[in-house]
Amino acid sequence: MEAGDWTITSVLHDATAVAGSGAGGMLSAIHGLNQGMLPYIRNGVKGPMWLHLVLGLPPILLYSAAGAVLGGYALPRFAQCSVTSYYAASSASHDAISQLTRRVEGVGSGTQHKKPT
Repeated sequence: MEAGDWTITSVLHDATAVAGSGAGGMLSAIHGLNQGMLPYIRNGVKGPMWLHLVLGLPPILLYSAAGAVLGGYALPRFAQCSVTSYYAASSASHDAISQLTRRVEGVGSGTQHKKPT
């Protein structure tokens, strides 16, 4: 990533990566327990609940790890996109306001060209 005004700091990048990993891992683990592999194992395997959990744990851990990796990658990219969009909009707005201000000040001071009659 190129260092400049429109990039997020490394601290913010690392913080969003950690938050994204945690949120992605937690959400995918909850989804895996409730909607993912565990209901299929419960229906297919007869036995005690601990057996269902032991058989369902490896796929849930893999699913959770994939969610954590995706969250750790996607959230910092989203933060970078947000910062870049903010700076681009702010810069365009500042430029438009500057041009408008110059035009208004030009009318008030009489420096603008007059129409020929």
